[in-house]
Amino acid sequence: MSEVTIYTEHLEDGYPDWHPASDSFRGMIRLFTYREITGDSYRTLETYQELAEPFGLDHVPDEAVLSRAWRTDSTTGSAST
Repeated sequence: MSEVTIYTEHLEDGYPDWHPASDSFRGMIRLFTYREITGDSYRTLETYQELAEPFGLDHVPDEAVLSRAWRTDSTTGSAST
């Protein structure tokens, strides 16, 4: 996954420029792509801290952060943070 090119130019972070987002947007996209491929739960992902570095993250966020970050807005179909 860390070697795969993921085109994110049409994806938006959702945070305003002034917001100090603590996790890399591209790293989180890679992590969520990994989750979709493996079917791992958020709880399981948070135990795989070894995924952080290859995905460009300082650490794998905990279950609550992952769940909140990937909540889908049913009216727009976009990920909300």
